[in-house]
Amino acid sequence: MSKIGIAVAGFLLASLMLLPGNADAAQEGTELEQGRYLVHQVARCIECHSPRNARGEIDRSRLLMGAPIPFESPFGTPWAFQAPALAGLPGWDSKEVVHILTTGRRLSGHQPRAPMPQYRLRSADAEAVVTYLASLR
Repeated sequence: MSKIGIAVAGFLLASLMLLPGNADAAQEGTELEQGRYLVHQVARCIECHSPRNARGEIDRSRLLMGAPIPFESPFGTPWAFQAPALAGLPGWDSKEVVHILTTGRRLSGHQPRAPMPQYRLRSADAEAVVTYLASLR
């Protein structure tokens, strides 16, 4: 297929995504991409929530599957020993995760143990993170 044919096919596919009834699918794709970007590039959740190999490198085959915290507190304050699994949100309620990411606290009012940052994401960004994490089932 020529470059023009590929461009036309891409345009037609994008147009179909925007037809009534397909707007949700287009929005979900955008939300999924935003969530992936926030998880991997901004919040860097993979740093603590992914196991590491013997050389201390992130095990890319087990991203966001939970892991021991790879470093100690520089302040002498005890930190969580384990970062929970996030891929597929096992045992997590979506509302709870959105609440944690927008307020820095669980619905119960408790703050997650350090080194978990107290994020104050916009609701739309927190929901995008949840959409992405839930997609990793």
